[in-house]
Amino acid sequence: MNRFEAVCFDVDGTLYPKWMMNLYLMKTVYPSPLLAYRYSRFRSSMRSHPEILTDPPNREGFLQRQAISILRSSKKAIDQSAITGINEQIKRQFHSVWSNPRLKLTPFPYVRETFLAIRSMGLKIGILSDFPLGTKLQLMGIDDLIDVAICSEESGYLKPHPAPFELICSRLEVQGTSILYVGDSYPKDILGAAGVGMTTCLVYSPGRNPNRKKQAMEKYPEADTICSGYKELLDWCIKVQNGGV
Repeated sequence: MNRFEAVCFDVDGTLYPKWMMNLYLMKTVYPSPLLAYRYSRFRSSMRSHPEILTDPPNREGFLQRQAISILRSSKKAIDQSAITGINEQIKRQFHSVWSNPRLKLTPFPYVRETFLAIRSMGLKIGILSDFPLGTKLQLMGIDDLIDVAICSEESGYLKPHPAPFELICSRLEVQGTSILYVGDSYPKDILGAAGVGMTTCLVYSPGRNPNRKKQAMEKYPEADTICSGYKELLDWCIKVQNGGV
């Protein structure tokens, strides 16, 4: 296995517990549950149809594609004013939740210590999240340790499409084959990262029974390793960097 030049992390469910993410996502259902449903359906459709192009392939193209999809499903006229209006509604209903200064996010144990150790090994740290980052990294106390942080939307697509992973490679100025990607979603994070040649680590707790970890490795074959916590992840990284894996 190649040594790494960078380690890249997903955010929601990877750096802090998924139950906490779901708690805040519940707030995005209001004030318009119908908008929340159409917003979620569009994102699912994007992942199901990777062959459909976003033009231009950037955040502006993503927001336009998203707005047009929602307007069509609402049977509303599509013009620039309507597109701007929908995007403003999405910003107020969804993005504002993650920018709330009173948001409380508690990272998993040993996250900052792991980031410090990764930096001490001379490796870059990247963040690639499907949701806008808002103030999450600052609230978790790790923003000062990160070289590049982006939302998938900046690529015009969502994970597991290769575009977000290729964009983080470009911003980090590191080839995919020299990056370890850490995430909690097998279909979005692991398959997406593996598709551009990254080494992958699935954050997953199989419990104390070693047979369950073996079963997990068989269930998730594209994951190069499975770690139940950040101390385990750091130990594995050190072994790789020392040529022991």
